[in-house]
Amino acid sequence: MRMNKNGGVFDITQKIVFWPIAIFIIIIILFAVSGMLFGYRNSLVEIPVQLKAEAVAIRFLNAPECFTYVDEEGIINPGVIEASKFTQDQMYDCYHTPGGTEGAKWLNFKIEIEGYGELKTEEFYEGSIIFPLYKNVLVKDGDNFFGKRMIIYVQEKI
Repeated sequence: MRMNKNGGVFDITQKIVFWPIAIFIIIIILFAVSGMLFGYRNSLVEIPVQLKAEAVAIRFLNAPECFTYVDEEGIINPGVIEASKFTQDQMYDCYHTPGGTEGAKWLNFKIEIEGYGELKTEEFYEGSIIFPLYKNVLVKDGDNFFGKRMIIYVQEKI
């Protein structure tokens, strides 16, 4: 073994201790940088919750199994709510979340039509509304149609 004038045997010992520590630190830095890059990439392609909620909530206005008016000929009238369908049972049939495959399990809704009351999904909790969606609708009550405003309160699952 060749010894240098300054370090002697300690020169080899310093290298044996230095390189494993240096490699460990470099690996930690690589993991941290790759994690930050993946997080940044995911934040760039994330769909805002408002858009997701709008896409899910549109079913209340346009789906015949929800509240949409279907005339005698079977024509679906999007944006026209049938007052007799605006019930809590119909809400459960239209959108239910626990244990089933229907509904977006991470969103809950409370729907209110001026003069016709409010309906809630099974797991809606008062006091934690994220944002409301406002929709102008026609309500068919008997033979009459009334212009009303539907407010859909959106809540992420707690």
